[in-house]
Amino acid sequence: MVYPLTDCTIRLHNADGTTRDAPSKAGTAFAGPLVVSHTAENISSDDCKAIFVERK
Repeated sequence: MVYPLTDCTIRLHNADGTTRDAPSKAGTAFAGPLVVSHTAENISSDDCKAIFVERK
């Protein structure tokens, strides 16, 4: 689960080389897709802040 604290857009880089942009709106919780491995890049002009709750 992700709970964005700010409006922002993250670019997700997957292990297979693909990317996708994930815009989020502050205060709108959502469940992100399960992926094996990825990195995230803030492509917004401001800081991106969110609370992540990960299932282990």
